[in-house]
Amino acid sequence: MRGLYVCVVVVVLQLLGSCVAQFPRPCATSEGLRTKECCPVWEGDGSACGAMSGRGFCTEVEVSEEPHGPQYPHNGIDDRERWPLAFFNRTCRCAGNYDGVNCGECRFGYRGPGCAEYREAVRRNILSLSVAEQQKLISYLNLAKNTISADYVIATGTRAEMGADGEEPLFSDINTYDLFVWMHYYVSRDAFLGGPGNVWRDIDFAHESAAFLPWHRVFLLLWEREIQKMAGDSNFTIPYWDWRDAEACDVCTDALMGGRSAFDPNLISPASVFSSWKGSLLRNPGNHDRRRMPRLPTTADVEAVLGLTDNAPIGHNDGYYMVPFMTLYRNGDYFLTNKRFVQEFLTPYLQQAQNIWQWLLGAGILGALVATVLSALVVVAMRRRKRSQRRKRGS
Repeated sequence: MRGLYVCVVVVVLQLLGSCVAQFPRPCATSEGLRTKECCPVWEGDGSACGAMSGRGFCTEVEVSEEPHGPQYPHNGIDDRERWPLAFFNRTCRCAGNYDGVNCGECRFGYRGPGCAEYREAVRRNILSLSVAEQQKLISYLNLAKNTISADYVIATGTRAEMGADGEEPLFSDINTYDLFVWMHYYVSRDAFLGGPGNVWRDIDFAHESAAFLPWHRVFLLLWEREIQKMAGDSNFTIPYWDWRDAEACDVCTDALMGGRSAFDPNLISPASVFSSWKGSLLRNPGNHDRRRMPRLPTTADVEAVLGLTDNAPIGHNDGYYMVPFMTLYRNGDYFLTNKRFVQEFLTPYLQQAQNIWQWLLGAGILGALVATVLSALVVVAMRRRKRSQRRKRGS
């Protein structure tokens, strides 16, 4: 099925630092920060953004001027505002079905040398996977945890801490799994207002509002792509867990995400492969903060969220680029609201019809006249035939 539910294998996210974002390696330099340009060379033709092959070109980033929303009264204090302008104002814009920071990859759903082959991915219920398929999934996650990302690094400081001209680039290697842990943290962390403990908590670029679905859709697609590249398995897809109306954590078993430890119910079972990961992973479903989340959402809860129409807070308007992704993706590109459907798809057809309505009316009238004449001719022909038959019988 094609992502009906935003659900995925989730291992507890460990927040290991204070301020990070992910960046393409070629851009994580003093030169990249100074020029504010992130247009890496595509190795296929040696040009920035694969321009010589028509894959894309380096251009100015145009950000949305839509307001933040009343939940966030500040302006210009957070690197995530008007993403990605705090770091870069020129990036690759890919043509056709090309994608990626240097336009060297294909858009989601396409593959082949020219990215012309459409492929529909099938994501299955994790509980329906065979034992072998479950083992492959877990082995890929473990491999990601132990493989340094070849394409991305993380920023370990704010843009201001790196110097006006980027003279002190604060970047670090990270493994492929933790890369996405970092991204998930960065998009939802508090805003730093300056000084110890001085933060603005009512801010989240990917949760608790309209961008939740599109942001996580892209997040999972990127994670899936990175695992495919790392494992050399282009057919790998992330399974889903349909948690609607679930009474317990069905995936909290040692064969999947890990069960509880028999020695300490707050920790993950030592029989799980994830128990070998650095740090102590918690596994205590049902004993979380019930004031914040009393139970897993029901089907009715999901339908209620999908029906919300309130004004979006910062980061959630459909014109904003999603934090902290590089390549740039807009919220609206991955979520088609009723309003956008009317504006972008239905309205142009109605306008076109309005422009040619006189011709349509004339064609309709002419068609009606032709149909009337044809009907009359048929009636006359049938009457003549009947008269001819009567004459033959009379003779």
